Amino acid sequence: MESKNRKSDLTKLKFATFISSMTFWISVGIAYMQFQQITTEQAYWLVGAYSLSIVIMEYPTGVIGDYYSHKLSLILGYLFSGISMLLFCLHTTPFVYFFVLFGLATGQSLISGSHNALFNSLSDDLKKDYPNLKSTSIIIQLLASVFGSIMFKFNPVLPVLLTGITLIISFALIISIKSKKENSKTKANIFAEAINGVKHSINNKYLISAILIQSIITVYLVSFKWISNPLFENLSLDKSFWGLVLGLTFAANAIGSRIIIKKNRKLKIFAASIFYVIAIVIAASIQIPIISIVSIVLSFIFGSFIQTILEVRITKLAKKQYTASIISFNSLLFRLLSTFYIWIGGIVIKNSSANIYLLATAIASLIALTAYIIFFVPAKKKLADGPNR
Repeated sequence: MESKNRKSDLTKLKFATFISSMTFWISVGIAYMQFQQITTEQAYWLVGAYSLSIVIMEYPTGVIGDYYSHKLSLILGYLFSGISMLLFCLHTTPFVYFFVLFGLATGQSLISGSHNALFNSLSDDLKKDYPNLKSTSIIIQLLASVFGSIMFKFNPVLPVLLTGITLIISFALIISIKSKKENSKTKANIFAEAINGVKHSINNKYLISAILIQSIITVYLVSFKWISNPLFENLSLDKSFWGLVLGLTFAANAIGSRIIIKKNRKLKIFAASIFYVIAIVIAASIQIPIISIVSIVLSFIFGSFIQTILEVRITKLAKKQYTASIISFNSLLFRLLSTFYIWIGGIVIKNSSANIYLLATAIASLIALTAYIIFFVPAKKKLADGPNR
């Protein structure tokens, strides 16, 4: 009976994940705010504040899942996110939108860690179930972004409204899960462990250099959706195609992350780094839509490949007892950098163009990857001797 309930709960969690992956609004987020009479600069400040809010809320909301219940954390997360998206449909002031996006950030923070933890507790074969869940979610997100950009042409509010509805449906599915309350409280002070993990990261020059470089690469991959709207406008790309192009970057991200599994010895990270920077430069410099779009997709493939390589090496260099804290620190760092990246992007794009900002991104990436060659390569012998455990 218990096995049957676990299977039923896992199915509900999968459906909640798939439905909440229907982020129809994500490909037209900036354009939607502009439709609501928010200036481009204000829109990027709001997105930056949203990113910063996730940074602030990530650890506090994690306590709810660790000390109470991962199911409770998901229930609150989907509820806050759904209500926030529905409120986002309203025509109001930037001040009110700030609080709406703060609610969305809180909801997403509640969902992030607890989702994987609950999935892990319900799955009998995580190595098989999780990759299938992730790849299917990416495909759904890709299709939703395409349809969202088409909907935007007919009714700009519709993609936001439908996204809110999907989150409320996911909330209802999580409530119906019957699994008993989990209690994962294993340490006396989770915050002390997190601080120790940060100290370990900073004191290991190989580890901190890998974390910094990986964060810079991740910032571009994660934040591109927010600078894509003005970039697409510069290319005179019809809004109905915006979602398709953004969807291709999702697919490219998935492809790049899987290359490491199959061809990590054949595709050298240095070659990938060169192609990654060149692809961004071409995307920013050549105003021919097809060339720019192909270059963007290629930058995501190579960028995701580099990101995954560094994620694996960060894990290998981390001490076992601090692995989770270090990964959280890495996530916090790239989200913090992402906040400034988006804020500065809003100013640069307003006074110059998205293309100039992409070129600046390429330069920053080149500096970071050069640092990788200088600081991380000496850690190769260290890795060969085994992880620092």
